[in-house]
Amino acid sequence: MSEEKKYLPEEVESYEELKKIFEDFRIDSEKTRFYIGQDYTEPKAFVIYQDDMGDFVVYKMKADGTRALRYKGNNEAFAVNEYYQKFLEEVRKRPAFAKKLLPNEKVKRNLNRQKNNEDVIGFIMLFVGMFISILLSGFNILPKWVGVVLFMCVNPGIFIWIFINMVIFKNSNSIMPPKWFSIGALIVVLSLGVSYKLFDGFNHRKDGYYKTSDKVYYRKGRDMYYYNNSDWWYYGTYSDFDDYYDNWDYYDTYTYNDQYGDFRDSSYYRDDNDDSSWDSWDSGGWSDSDSWDSWDSGGSDWDSDW
Repeated sequence: MSEEKKYLPEEVESYEELKKIFEDFRIDSEKTRFYIGQDYTEPKAFVIYQDDMGDFVVYKMKADGTRALRYKGNNEAFAVNEYYQKFLEEVRKRPAFAKKLLPNEKVKRNLNRQKNNEDVIGFIMLFVGMFISILLSGFNILPKWVGVVLFMCVNPGIFIWIFINMVIFKNSNSIMPPKWFSIGALIVVLSLGVSYKLFDGFNHRKDGYYKTSDKVYYRKGRDMYYYNNSDWWYYGTYSDFDDYYDNWDYYDTYTYNDQYGDFRDSSYYRDDNDDSSWDSWDSGGWSDSDSWDSWDSGGSDWDSDW
């Protein structure tokens, strides 16, 4: 694979395609415990291979060394996709790998957040520069037009008014916006703010704890988190969760217990879904310089059948 960064595809259709993906991304079987092409019998492993009869065999070696057969047959597309989707599920449980391997909405939102932070910093720097320039202009250290230009740069509403006034009303005498324009702009901004709050409330109406047969999850908007090893971890979107589980118990508030902690104490809740493992996010994608060394196979459930 070239140094150009890539993402894992959403699905695979053939055994050869599956093997090529594992070769291209240099997926370390010893680290990830995903084995292709061999009848692997050691505990804690996900395996797919084609036997002498041409059938595809998909199974899981559990922690106690027993084999849980997932599929055996000649349906190649079903076998490889069943195996590959399990691999993607395990990737989603590990944010450090998910951010590089999966082009999901979590990555896109972090990119947008990064861009928004840069915009805010740029605006603050421009505002400070405007203030200093106006101050220096008042002492005749800089020409006065410098402060005026910077003031107009941080007040784009003036340009909007000039456009409306000169192009629509054909009036070049009035430069500053009249009172009705300022009031109208204020109403529009406030309306957008209220609409956003209403939408945000609707989007979070089903936030709460979702208890399944094997884990406890928390829904925050469209994102799902799961509790493991005394901490909360990012799982994926709610649609990922809903596609995988059919039954769960829902609790809208936390009641103290020994099975899981309060999601409100996690960094995801305090920092608006932003985990420290995402702070070092660069441009995303996987390259030859990336490594599987930090993959922790202990995060997998090795006691269930799949």
